[in-house]
Amino acid sequence: MVPSPLFAARSQLLTAIDLFFNDADPGSVHALAGNAREILESSCRLAAVEPVTELVLRDHPNKPKKDIYAALNLYRNCFKHVGKTWEERRGQQAILNQFDDTKNEYLLMFVLRTTSGFEVHPRSLCRCFMLGFVRLMSN
Repeated sequence: MVPSPLFAARSQLLTAIDLFFNDADPGSVHALAGNAREILESSCRLAAVEPVTELVLRDHPNKPKKDIYAALNLYRNCFKHVGKTWEERRGQQAILNQFDDTKNEYLLMFVLRTTSGFEVHPRSLCRCFMLGFVRLMSN
């Protein structure tokens, strides 16, 4: 396969799902899935495909776009940025202290929904995760 942003997004997403199913490294799951989401969203826009984020924006018309993206990237940004001051670092750590693997369940589902306009994942893996997610949410 020729290296491309979609190839990177696919690899990141598959790695994130593999880690998630193996109950390993939730921080990496979140960072990889968040990176894939960003690439896929940009690719959707380039291909004139409406990304899932647009549905979220329409569902919250009174929320500024920057607030929606800040919420989408909240934990991911805390994982990847140390902070410029100790005060900033403490604030980011307070946010990370609220992180748990349930945030990954929703993020992975969101990313998989974003991939619907592209062939970036094996259909069986996507179905497996979605069925597992539905079963998990029904308990």
